[in-house]
Amino acid sequence: MNQGFENVTLLVEKIKDVAVDKRVLEFENRLFEKFIITSNVVRDWRQFIKTLLLDINQVIAAGCGQGWRFAGPLRW
Repeated sequence: MNQGFENVTLLVEKIKDVAVDKRVLEFENRLFEKFIITSNVVRDWRQFIKTLLLDINQVIAAGCGQGWRFAGPLRW
């Protein structure tokens, strides 16, 4: 019985090592989509960067508890 519990515990640890949070996968997908540079991105690059930073902030804040906070609009 004890050996079975140890095996289950080991299996759970291995699963935790390879498990990925769904939000992280969704964020990575959105991030990769944003690397497609279009003429609209070039024209509206300030808004593009602002949106990108806000998206990153949501994941960091959710994953790290405190996270970073975006201070406001970018000024260039």
